[in-house]
Amino acid sequence: MLAKTTELYSARDQQQQALALVTEAVDGQGYRVSVAGENLPVAGHLNQVDYLNCGDYVLVTTTPSGAIILGRLRSQDEQPPAPEPGIPDQIVLEAHQSICLQTANGRIEILGDGKILINGRQLIQIAEGPVKLQGSTIELN
Repeated sequence: MLAKTTELYSARDQQQQALALVTEAVDGQGYRVSVAGENLPVAGHLNQVDYLNCGDYVLVTTTPSGAIILGRLRSQDEQPPAPEPGIPDQIVLEAHQSICLQTANGRIEILGDGKILINGRQLIQIAEGPVKLQGSTIELN
């Protein structure tokens, strides 16, 4: 599939990175920025650019077609983004009726009455220590 693209500038055109002030924004998109006192239209945004408001400072690359917004600067009182969560020690899922993990050929379901159903093409159990089955009766086949 061919993507529809519009050439914003030629690689031969001169580019310059600068700090700019958003002077016009609608629905989180910057439309005009002020760079060194010059009011420029915005030609585009990088995908990761945060929601923009008038008065936000942004890093831009200027092109003959306008400014391309590369990112938004945090204000001094703004909290940095939360770190990515690591791997937790425990995950708890709660439900009143059941919790089910299912793939095309396997299923594990924990029912609210305490039954645990395991259904799959093959069941493999690996343990470094003894395997213990405990129940009032244990049925094989």
